[in-house]
Amino acid sequence: MRSMYDDVGEPILSLVLDGLLLVLAGQAALETHRWVSWDRSPTVKHAPARPGPVIQAPRVSFLVPAWNAVGDVTDFVDGFRALSWPDKELILCCGGEDGTADVARRLEGPDVTVLLQGREEGKQGALAKCWAVSTGQLIYLTDIDCRPTDLVVTRLLAPLADGSADVTTGGTRALDADLHDAFVRCRAAIDACEVVSEGTACLGLNGRNAALVRGVLEAVQGFSAPAPSGTDYTLAQEIRQRGYVIRYVSEALMPTRYAKRVRDYVRQQRRWFRNVFRLGRRYHVAPDVRRTALTLALTYLAVGGCLVGLIWEHWMLVPIVLVAVHVTITRLGYQKRASVGLHLSGTWIHMGADLIAVLAASLDLVSGADAW
Repeated sequence: MRSMYDDVGEPILSLVLDGLLLVLAGQAALETHRWVSWDRSPTVKHAPARPGPVIQAPRVSFLVPAWNAVGDVTDFVDGFRALSWPDKELILCCGGEDGTADVARRLEGPDVTVLLQGREEGKQGALAKCWAVSTGQLIYLTDIDCRPTDLVVTRLLAPLADGSADVTTGGTRALDADLHDAFVRCRAAIDACEVVSEGTACLGLNGRNAALVRGVLEAVQGFSAPAPSGTDYTLAQEIRQRGYVIRYVSEALMPTRYAKRVRDYVRQQRRWFRNVFRLGRRYHVAPDVRRTALTLALTYLAVGGCLVGLIWEHWMLVPIVLVAVHVTITRLGYQKRASVGLHLSGTWIHMGADLIAVLAASLDLVSGADAW
């Protein structure tokens, strides 16, 4: 038996579906316009290594943890020793089961100090050990899977050396040797198109590429703040709470090894998302908390919409398709601009990995997990 609600409901549902189809057609036209008009200015290739002149070159200490990094130690030390900065030291805190410490000890010398890292110390403990024996007026923080170059190091240290900044940080780019991997190229394209203006005051710092004057670390008592995970974010907020400004150096893009396996990428993104949300709340960094909360809400909304659409109301899949098309076109647009080729399958794998990372991070937030 039909009711008056059926007579009213069917036209309304039809109108809603027609509206969604119009929105879908409009978005397709908009995305096509964006695709055609998107320029190709950014590139994942780095600029020629012509660093600017440095009038003063204070002693700089590189503090680098190296856990289970036997494949990176030699290349990193070679890159460090090739730097033209005249007064520098490298302090490695090594550990793990793959022989990292043994390889590092063979490379030890007047410019390279090797310390041992305990299993329970984590990155925070390793950096604290490095800091305790460092002697530089400037401190450089980076990771063992990075490859320091004159261009990056000189550009990042120059504002500290001339006294125009107390803390600097820069971005990262993929190693040229890894750009043959489609998964790496997808992520490298996104990074190449995320332009941050020179001199911008940052809410955080990039632990793979950051530098600061010694007095700043002394003011925050080194790496004494509790940080079982999120060392870089914790340090950045401790610095900002003392009134220091973290200045972004746009031309300092540290070459680093990008994750090639989905599992490794998910673990990195999961940790990053969890740390930004949890530590952002601890330090009252509202923009970071809002951004991660919005990402979390949209992710669950998308997953919930898919389930409802597949099981009950199929028309509810339309907005999910709209979002998926938008994200896909945007990421392909990044690849177009960065001149790395178009990789549709790699793009979808990347999108899926990001989705899994956010869902896994949300479980960590609920359970209270914070392991590195």
